[in-house]
Amino acid sequence: MLEKAKSPNFRVLVESLIQTSDEYHKLDEEFPRLIAANREKREGKPIKLAKRHANFLANREKDAVQANADLERQYRAMSDEKALLQAALSGEKFLFKTWAWLYDSVHSDDKSMANQIRVLHQKLITDMENYLNRTN
Repeated sequence: MLEKAKSPNFRVLVESLIQTSDEYHKLDEEFPRLIAANREKREGKPIKLAKRHANFLANREKDAVQANADLERQYRAMSDEKALLQAALSGEKFLFKTWAWLYDSVHSDDKSMANQIRVLHQKLITDMENYLNRTN
């Protein structure tokens, strides 16, 4: 998205979004490991994943890379900064709603990181909405 930034204000926004997104993704990658470690501590034994859960986790990264590549292709085809930002905002809102149930249902040991992830994700959405509201 950064290469599409023509106006200085949009470039500043995109750089900020990238920084927030990087923080978000680091926590999001760590989150399943935290959940597993906390569960092992509570139960006093290693976690044994069902095949479908193991497959989900194994394919998670590959699927995320493919989804990001698909989004990048779509974004590159857009020439308008506003349309690009609206598309990104729509995707982030969908993702936020999709994962909201997970963050609400985690064990109390995992709530702190879940809330950090939620706050960063909400910041991405709010920053995009604020920019769009200011430029309308």
